[in-house]
Amino acid sequence: MKRSVVRKRLYVSSLAVALLMQMVAAVSNFYTFNSPRNKTDDLFVIGGILPIHKTSNGSCGHIDGPSIQYVEAMSYVIQRINSQQASLNFSGVQLSFEIYDSCATINIALQQTLRLLTPKNGNGVSAVIGEWVSSVTIQVANLLQLFHVPLISFASTTPSLSDKTQYGYFARTCPPQSYQARALADIVNHFNWSYVVTINSGDIYGQAGIKAFQNEFENVTLNRCVAGDSIEIPYPGAAASDYDAAVSKLAAPYVSNATVIVLSAQLATVEALLDAVQRRRERDHTFAMKQFLWVSRLTALDPKRYEIARNVIGVIPEVVNTAGFDEYFQRLHISNHTDNPWFAEYWEDYFKCSLNGTNPALPICNLTPSVKCNKVFAIEVDCAMLHVLVKGTMFLQLMDVSFS
Repeated sequence: MKRSVVRKRLYVSSLAVALLMQMVAAVSNFYTFNSPRNKTDDLFVIGGILPIHKTSNGSCGHIDGPSIQYVEAMSYVIQRINSQQASLNFSGVQLSFEIYDSCATINIALQQTLRLLTPKNGNGVSAVIGEWVSSVTIQVANLLQLFHVPLISFASTTPSLSDKTQYGYFARTCPPQSYQARALADIVNHFNWSYVVTINSGDIYGQAGIKAFQNEFENVTLNRCVAGDSIEIPYPGAAASDYDAAVSKLAAPYVSNATVIVLSAQLATVEALLDAVQRRRERDHTFAMKQFLWVSRLTALDPKRYEIARNVIGVIPEVVNTAGFDEYFQRLHISNHTDNPWFAEYWEDYFKCSLNGTNPALPICNLTPSVKCNKVFAIEVDCAMLHVLVKGTMFLQLMDVSFS
């Protein structure tokens, strides 16, 4: 390669970092682990960009309880790998990790990725795990590719990420949206639902998901139809009035006779849509809740929405337990697990209590109980990905076995 081309690429990379560094605010909490190692051991740092808090108007909102299990899955598997070097045939290698919170927001995720790219103690990041939201993953992948750092997602399914000419340093351990869309179309066909309405969030995930469903729907069904254009809800930044308008469209004559509504949207969009349905039902008792099909885990919903979501069917990839993780997670306790900077907040949210008594509306936390491990999608794929990541040629081997 000519030196001028190399200098140009280095200049572009340096310019990108310089521009993005202007966006970086005060350093937030992050979770890091460095295992004891011999000086002769090679150290590989595995980064994590995970949506530990929900997005709220472009900033960090309420903690997302299940996401703490993504964090602990990384911690558990990396420490497990370090303790089983002989059986994994990579003696002389130690793994450490740094995990940052993206809040499922593009700007925050880019800020955190820059922090991750900054070498600590002379060690740069070898690969990164993340993100969940496809639109965030795309931007993080673009940034990491400038530095030839692989990104492996456990949940981003948008079809564009399968383009290896554009995302040569990206892989995923979950199937792309075409698989999910086929499952939704098969369900509609199985139950003989003849008239379908679609709703999507106005981001690449929602738009690509609905397009994939419509293509699959045409291939597997006969004498069935989709009602007009998909109802699109802005994302991010939708107001309550946007969701109310979407629900009003569900009451329109050409929609009201639909037998099922297919959703392709982010969790925040679905929760706000269900809230709008509830508001409509409170002022219009004749408004009937349709059957919803949604590509996500229903356990991610806030429990207060379970009643309104009783007609929602969630579709996710099959979940397989990771050996030993349930027991590991249930042993974690606020009295002895201080390494994870978000665990105390998770504890308060899980038990609806206050650790230090600063919230008078909540009781003081009882430190006797233990948390339970909910079966969430990311635990299995996160752990499986890490096992592949540290074997042999790391990323190249992963590329051979990942979904396209």
